[in-house]
Amino acid sequence: MEPDDPRVNELVGDAVARIAYNIDRLAEERGWSLRKVSRQTGINTQSIFNIRNGNANPTMKTLVMLADGLGVDVTELLRAEKAYLGSKPDTSDEAEG
Repeated sequence: MEPDDPRVNELVGDAVARIAYNIDRLAEERGWSLRKVSRQTGINTQSIFNIRNGNANPTMKTLVMLADGLGVDVTELLRAEKAYLGSKPDTSDEAEG
């Protein structure tokens, strides 16, 4: 896959959507507001808001800070939950050819 392949943007967009979903899920599980997530992670609320709304592409440093503040491994932020997968359209036929 080349950097200018349109699939790259799609995959990045999907990863950012999973991160946003998991930030919301983990915050909700803990009963935390956006402000509380900000305090726990050291990331300002506007940055978290932008990530959650798909308006920012978080750096590795940001992902590490989010994961640490939420008490999870970075991989947990990228995990595709069943609820997340259930909300995505099935494109398996398109992917196969």
